[in-house]
Amino acid sequence: MNQLIWQERDVIATLSLSLVCISFIVYHFLVNSKWFSERWKGASAPADRIIYQRLAGLVIMGLIPFGIALAVTQKAPTYFGFGFQNMPKVLLWTLAASAVLLPLSFLNARKAANLDMYPQIRTPEWTYGLLFRSNLTWVLYLIGYETLFRGILFFPLLDQFGLIPAVVVNVAIYSIAHIPKGITETVGAIPFGIVVCLAAAASGVIWFPILIHCVMALSSEWFSLYFHPEMRLKKSN
Repeated sequence: MNQLIWQERDVIATLSLSLVCISFIVYHFLVNSKWFSERWKGASAPADRIIYQRLAGLVIMGLIPFGIALAVTQKAPTYFGFGFQNMPKVLLWTLAASAVLLPLSFLNARKAANLDMYPQIRTPEWTYGLLFRSNLTWVLYLIGYETLFRGILFFPLLDQFGLIPAVVVNVAIYSIAHIPKGITETVGAIPFGIVVCLAAAASGVIWFPILIHCVMALSSEWFSLYFHPEMRLKKSN
């Protein structure tokens, strides 16, 4: 019997896939648990629950697995896409993509299926303070989310196995992770995943996936709040 010899690519692939699987499972079942939902009571409960769900996402899907990945691999943060090279190119791509996505987000926001899900915070009266907290935690959540799916999963597989295997694995897992959100987002995650993976590979950094994901999430929240018949934005008392 041949002795099993672990090479660097085996360790990195196993670590990346394990961290994504474990982190997403822990996050998903934690924030959807009865224990988590009962932490907040009263009028502010719907908003507080979503706010803390997103902060939990930053920690469970971002900070903890990223720390583990750094410790186990002994790689620099740049190995996982956290560098600042090619930033003018990344910003230009973000502006170009936003010019296409924002009108689509505006048109989609008024649809009944969208308004049944968004804004995530189901509070009838929004203050500017709540809007700021929601926007900020969206950004923090997506930093954690993209750290997991693109930083920890995509970049190491790209380095060890090449572009096509890394994209296929990433998009497959990323799409499956959207199943709880329904068929539209599950299917839509496939072309989106391909685009952000290719952009990340071309730039060598994670910032385009983070920035364009934030543009999509924030614009969807703003437009959905604007069109929702049972919600409105008011000034704080």
